[in-house]
Amino acid sequence: MPTATSVDSLAASLRRLAEGRDPEAWSAVVARQGDAIHGVCRRILRNGALADDAAQETLLALRDYARHFKPRSDDADGDARAWIARVAVTAALKVRRGEMRRQARERAAAREHAMSDGSDIPGSERMDEVLAALDSLPDRHRVPLLLHFVAGLDHERIAASLGTTGGNARVRVHRALTELRSKLGASVS
Repeated sequence: MPTATSVDSLAASLRRLAEGRDPEAWSAVVARQGDAIHGVCRRILRNGALADDAAQETLLALRDYARHFKPRSDDADGDARAWIARVAVTAALKVRRGEMRRQARERAAAREHAMSDGSDIPGSERMDEVLAALDSLPDRHRVPLLLHFVAGLDHERIAASLGTTGGNARVRVHRALTELRSKLGASVS
């Protein structure tokens, strides 16, 4: 089996990982994208421990599903970064949904026992409203929106990661913003 070298591109490292879980390719992917993955997860989850969990889920998904990566343009490394960002967004959303379910169970248990949940943090109600509105968006809108505003991808990279056109990615982001604004009222700019 060929070994990954420091000159391998990110796309080549993913290819090697797909071919046989090459440990050097795995190390190269983690070294090149670990910080970016964690940054995306942290911006979505706003919690270090949850971001760590989501980043770990992302890395495991990359290891297990590297065979699904297909470059869609001449810039294979850019496509690889976009694909990895999409996997990170998906993992972070999954962790966030699990955390929200856990919190809902805890609030219900607290109400049952007539206990306060202590969530009187200023502004937390508005943030809860924004997060709930975001969660209510369908994945076809939520994922491109997060890829654009959280992962910082342009419309072409979003398109590459979703397997669509740049125009379609732009429309999805626009529709997500429109839907989010309508759910929250006119206060979102």
